[in-house]
Amino acid sequence: MPSTQLSWSRFIEILPIESYEVKLFYLSKSVRSLASVVQLRKMIDRKGLNTLIQIDGGVNNITAPKLFECGADVLVAGNYVFSSPNPMETIADLKK
Repeated sequence: MPSTQLSWSRFIEILPIESYEVKLFYLSKSVRSLASVVQLRKMIDRKGLNTLIQIDGGVNNITAPKLFECGADVLVAGNYVFSSPNPMETIADLKK
């Protein structure tokens, strides 16, 4: 079966990206492209796979609902939560 390159797949690496600035660049590209999450969700559903989509980076109270609407299953919001003045309140807001 031929592979399909998704619009964001050129940004994904299994190896960690060491530079903080480079991470921010790629994260902003992937989060801005919500259509890629929709495209990935459709592909997973079409193939009948039991696969979760996890977004790690760029998650906040604005992007979280949009990402869930697009088909993401798991969101990682570590920096957003732990850099807030009240992490528990921030977590509660994200769960709304």
